[in-house]
Amino acid sequence: MSIPRHRHGPACASATLDVYLADYLSGDLVPQQWQWVYELNPLVGIVEGFRASVLGLDFNWRSLAVSAAITIRITHYSTYVFKRLEDEFADVV
Repeated sequence: MSIPRHRHGPACASATLDVYLADYLSGDLVPQQWQWVYELNPLVGIVEGFRASVLGLDFNWRSLAVSAAITIRITHYSTYVFKRLEDEFADVV
């Protein structure tokens, strides 16, 4: 099984957008109906928690829990994919 090299473009663009939204867009600016979509970004819980600790705001535990859960899922999936492709991985890199 070969890995196409052209697929990294959308992933890089998505990662850049995630970092931008988490760093520069405060959770207070996101409408309540879209808050759940905003919290699906794993960086949101970390950045919002840091803002809360520095600025003395209320800490959003739900956002941190969602970030932790998504990060754990991504880590498990990445480990599974890596173990599956481990034999071919060195040849592609």
